[in-house]
Amino acid sequence: MAITKSIRKEVGMKFQGNPGEELVSYLSSKSGILATPPKQDQFGWDLHFQFSSNLTPIFMDEHESNYNAYVQVKEFTQDYDNYKGRDIKLSNIQHMISSSSPCFVIFAQTTNEELYVVHLGFELIELGLKKIRLAQARNTPLHKSTMRINPHICNAKKVGLSDNLKNVLIDIVGHSPKKYVEEKQSFTKSVGYLDGAIEVIGTLSERELLEVELGLKNSVEVTVEQFNNIRFDTPLPFPFKPLKVELLSNEYAESISVFTNNIPDDEVLFIRKSDDTLPLTLNGKLRISSQSTQFGVFAFDSEFFKLIISEKPKCSLEISFNLHKLLTTQMTLDELRYQMEMASYMFSGDELLYGFKSLDNGECNRCTERASGVHLKEVYEVLQMLDTYEQLLKLLKINKSSPIDPMFLFQKRRKLKTILDIIFNPTDVTLRFPTVSGINSGESVLIFIPFQIKVNNHEYIITVRAQGNMVVFDGQGYLAKGHSHSLMSPILAQKKPVRDLFKKLDHLISHDKESVHKLVIYTAMSKELAVSAKPNIIYD
Repeated sequence: MAITKSIRKEVGMKFQGNPGEELVSYLSSKSGILATPPKQDQFGWDLHFQFSSNLTPIFMDEHESNYNAYVQVKEFTQDYDNYKGRDIKLSNIQHMISSSSPCFVIFAQTTNEELYVVHLGFELIELGLKKIRLAQARNTPLHKSTMRINPHICNAKKVGLSDNLKNVLIDIVGHSPKKYVEEKQSFTKSVGYLDGAIEVIGTLSERELLEVELGLKNSVEVTVEQFNNIRFDTPLPFPFKPLKVELLSNEYAESISVFTNNIPDDEVLFIRKSDDTLPLTLNGKLRISSQSTQFGVFAFDSEFFKLIISEKPKCSLEISFNLHKLLTTQMTLDELRYQMEMASYMFSGDELLYGFKSLDNGECNRCTERASGVHLKEVYEVLQMLDTYEQLLKLLKINKSSPIDPMFLFQKRRKLKTILDIIFNPTDVTLRFPTVSGINSGESVLIFIPFQIKVNNHEYIITVRAQGNMVVFDGQGYLAKGHSHSLMSPILAQKKPVRDLFKKLDHLISHDKESVHKLVIYTAMSKELAVSAKPNIIYD
């Protein structure tokens, strides 16, 4: 035992303890670790380690490079290969877990002067928390329960007299004490909560549970019988219990940002009419409740549609369409057309055949006499003008794949339809004017109308040319029997392009020899723009 005596001599009065602690203290001091008994220790620590990283200040500031660690020393004398470790009280394990500092159990083999360092890492933290939770559930005091730490199965690191203990510890915990603390605290707080932290046992009807699971109701009240914290599948009652809680549907909880819906969008709905037309498809979520088999009800959610499928007592299909969400979602013209066509298809009132990829292998074997839902006249109005709107995009040289604003189309659909009919109608057009002075019925008229129109957040001027005979009735004029109108190149609604436009109109009017009257109707554009571009615009 010459080495042990030399250890005692070197440690001297600075430390007094058993041979195992003396060995740990010696190897600590030898590698640059300050090892002292914790002051006023109540948690079973044998040693408090303080040491600094070997990295230079270029990479670590002084605060970042300082370590504090706590150690329990377990001495043994038998052969290491036959050593099975030690039982440690769960109360001590709890202190190790709750400490933000690195914690170690060092097994000291005093006959060979060797250490076996076990770090309380993530695996031991998880195991310790499981055992602590089970002991608490059995109402067993933690100081009367233990957890075996066996260095053979806990990735122990061997440290001999010629090794550097500090380097071994830094290899285990890393070069950033701050990062270590953050990761340990985060893991300790989160591990074991597989499906949330709260278990509520209460009473509600099976029908209410079905409705909230399928999203048919946003929420239902549950009368609480038990209110538990659940970790590692082991519940512990909270010290208080609410009388009622509100159970939210996944869809509603996601809409108010308290939950992320993890149901995958990997279901496909196939739907067609009974006339053997090709089916339309929708991607979405298939919702099946724990009560679906009993009631024969399940649901399908796409981004803008919700389908409630009832199979008892007979097959029926209820469809809801979130028009507001559709109108407030930026999308391409083709995407908008497809969703509108799907809505018109579903609400047509015809018999529908439908099926699902996962349930029916994509076959439309399910039938309903009529899908119930609101008949959306507005859908048809928007749908009917989309082809013409596509012509407008082409005229303005706007890429069809650019996102458009469905809300703008919806709110301005009637005005846009009128303008687009005038612009793109290939036949004669009739224009009405509120007041006409100096023009008699039957007289020829040449008219230019610069229309200001907003497309994709930009304002454009599109000029329509119409030529024909005026019909006056009760002081109101109608351009009738006119020639097919023609278009001039669109321009941006800006002062200089509009000023250049009016110069061009001046030139065209001055060279017209066919019409008695020439008019420029500029009230279809903003007055401010028209006046700023040509302040004295007057045409007879």
